[in-house]
Amino acid sequence: MQLDDGSGRTYQLREGTNVIGRGQDAQFRLPDTGVSRRHLEVRFDGHAALLSDLNSTNGTTVNNAPVTEWQLADGDIIRLGHSEIIVRVQ
Repeated sequence: MQLDDGSGRTYQLREGTNVIGRGQDAQFRLPDTGVSRRHLEVRFDGHAALLSDLNSTNGTTVNNAPVTEWQLADGDIIRLGHSEIIVRVQ
C-alpha cells in the first residue's frame, strides 16, 4: 500500500505505525502549514491500514467525510491541511 501526494512523491507504508505530518519525526513529511507536526498515523499490518487522526488542529477528512479513524481502501482520498493524499493498493 502506498500514499501519493500528487506531486510525484510517494510513500510506501511500512508494517507498524506510519506518522504523517510536518514535523521532523514524521515518516511522511508534508511541508504544509495547515498540517500538524504529528497530524495522523496509519497502522499497517501488511494487509489492512487503519488511519487515526492524532488530535490535529485542523482535522482529517477521507473522501470528504471528517474522520478520527478510518479503514483505508484503494482510491481513498485523505485531506489534511491544504494537502491531498491518494491511497494506492498494489
